[in-house]
Parts: sequence; structure tokens; C-alpha cells
Amino acid sequence: MKQCSKCKEVKLLEEFYINHKYKYGVNYICKICERKRQRQYNKNRKLYAKKHREENCKRACKYQRENYEQWKGILKEQFGRLRCIKCGYCKYFEVLDFHHLDENKKEVNISNLIWHKPTPNRIERLKNESVVLMCPTCHRELHLELRRKQK
Repeated sequence: MKQCSKCKEVKLLEEFYINHKYKYGVNYICKICERKRQRQYNKNRKLYAKKHREENCKRACKYQRENYEQWKGILKEQFGRLRCIKCGYCKYFEVLDFHHLDENKKEVNISNLIWHKPTPNRIERLKNESVVLMCPTCHRELHLELRRKQK
């Protein structure tokens, strides 16, 4: 028999969750009180997350948009017109892939690089990469052809 420290009722040890840190090897509050505590915790956590998203979404979107515009300018500077070198696709430059001309010299994942603020170090790393822009279809076809040639 043990008293729940939350509801102050004396209950059997089976009515407490096992926890070897405490005396008798069970938790200090009973299963019923623990479930109520967990429900309240989860409810509060969801409310906090919702409030956090509402407060920070606009700020985060603005930050991402600024980075996007800066990188777009940097890419236009490096590649000229942003379009596929094979088929000329240029409707949405966001869908274009970077194809590394020399896979062995691939030092950086450019897509991951672009999600961050453009710093001089990141811009330099991008310029050191030997890449071309390709639409996803042409890029996949090129890699398929390269794999078939290797076999």
C-alpha cells in the first residue's frame, strides 16, 4: 500500500507505474493521476506550439524570402539566365537541379547551402563548385545514361 502524493489516496502498489528510482520501485503518483498529468501536459504543449507557430511564422517566412532573393541574385550572377542547359526549361528556376560536372570533386550540397543566409564563405563555396543547372527530367536522364555507360 502506498499513498499517491497527488490525490492523497492510499492505493495498492499495482496502481502505480513502475519506477526503480523511487522507494518501493514505483512512481510517487498513481496511474490515474499520472494520466491526467500527461493529458494536461500534452494539451499545454500543443497550445504552446500553435502559439509559437502563429507568432514566428511571418518572421520566418520573411527571413526565408530575403535569403531566397539574395541567392537568386547570386545564381543569376554566376549562371546568367537560370534555365536548363539541355532543354531550356526556365518557367520556375526553383525546380532546377544542380548537376556536378565532376562527381569526385563534389564538396558541398548546394541545395542545403541555399537554405541558409548567403555569407561570403557560402558564396565562395558555391563558386568553387563546377555545376550546371538542369531541369529534373534532364538531370535524371543524364544520370541514367551515365550509369548505363558504366555497366
